[in-house]
Amino acid sequence: MASNCVAKAKTAVATATAHPLDPLSEAEIAEAARILKSKKRLPDTTRFGFVQLEEPSKSAVLAWKPGQSLERRAGAIVFDNKTGATHQAVIDLTSKSVVRWDQHATKTHPYGQPPIIIEDFFKVGDIVKADAGWRKAVKRRGLTDADIELVQVDPFSAGYFGRELDQGRRLISAVSYYRADLKDNGYAHPIEGVVALVDMIEGKVVELVDEKEIIPIPKTKRNYNRDAYKKTRTDVKPLDIVQRDGPSFKVDGWQVSWQNWQFRVGFTAREGLVLNQISIRDGNKQRPIIYRASMTEMVVPYADPTANHFWKNAFDAGEYGLGKLANALELGCDCLGQIHYFDVPATDDMGNPMLMKNAICMHEEDYGILWKHYEFRNETYEVRRSRRLVISFFATVGNYDY
Repeated sequence: MASNCVAKAKTAVATATAHPLDPLSEAEIAEAARILKSKKRLPDTTRFGFVQLEEPSKSAVLAWKPGQSLERRAGAIVFDNKTGATHQAVIDLTSKSVVRWDQHATKTHPYGQPPIIIEDFFKVGDIVKADAGWRKAVKRRGLTDADIELVQVDPFSAGYFGRELDQGRRLISAVSYYRADLKDNGYAHPIEGVVALVDMIEGKVVELVDEKEIIPIPKTKRNYNRDAYKKTRTDVKPLDIVQRDGPSFKVDGWQVSWQNWQFRVGFTAREGLVLNQISIRDGNKQRPIIYRASMTEMVVPYADPTANHFWKNAFDAGEYGLGKLANALELGCDCLGQIHYFDVPATDDMGNPMLMKNAICMHEEDYGILWKHYEFRNETYEVRRSRRLVISFFATVGNYDY
């Protein structure tokens, strides 16, 4: 299908804190990580699940008035990838102190673990491909050493089944896909009947499923990128969204005003986009509608009895982090019209600040007819168009796009 990926856009990231619910800035993230590393003498093997705003209580936020001092705190989950020791921390950025440092009991029930991090996506492949049992299993399915170099290994949250093997370990179930080349869509070529359970702290495969029955690996390419489809549709003409006077919304830092609506944009590593303090102008007052709105979880139960799938029940927000896996959105393709982008400060696995460019986009859409009426008796004809405001972000977790 033809597309016209051209649009006007404005990108912004708020640099000064103006409200208690504003996301942490890059400077605040860097300071939080520095304080934590210094006060707790964290080793180089420390990994950060996230560093983000520790939101004040609702009562404190509602009592706050512009111009008053702000209490800024950062929340973090950190773990040692050598020992598995995991802590939940809260850092007071004003007093430059760690006000909470709780060790999470990963060795006792319910055996919770920190989320899968970006490093795990690459580390698990190295561990699996070094395992002699796994290599033997995929070779039984016709792969060579050269093929194995191109195999894609996905880290899948292992879940918990009450077995002694599961208890107190940072486990990932590794499922694999054949690829003819590095750009080939591996999800079209699943290697069925082979699942490696990997202890990420010990750095080894602790259980291997290698089913006796061999299901042939499908080799037909099913790629969907532009190189795979040289000929695209020509019957759809470009559609340009023109707003000569600009958009109807106004942006002040993280605050958005549109028609009679007002809200604040937020973002977390787990949930991604958060809309805070949504309200509407009602007469001469701003009436609160929703205090906080987000997608708190995305559960994917496979319910397939085969070896590669029966155990899958992914919690894509809690176990991976929708916000951490947000896409950088493109002009005119992900959003159309007069676009406003929000850049989002975040942290990498080492606790270093980074900026997620164009993580959130906002634009207006014509949404068809809102209402119309024709009065035939007096030839009165009235119609109003519907307008909606779209605030969106997209996250990719493995082969799932949200």
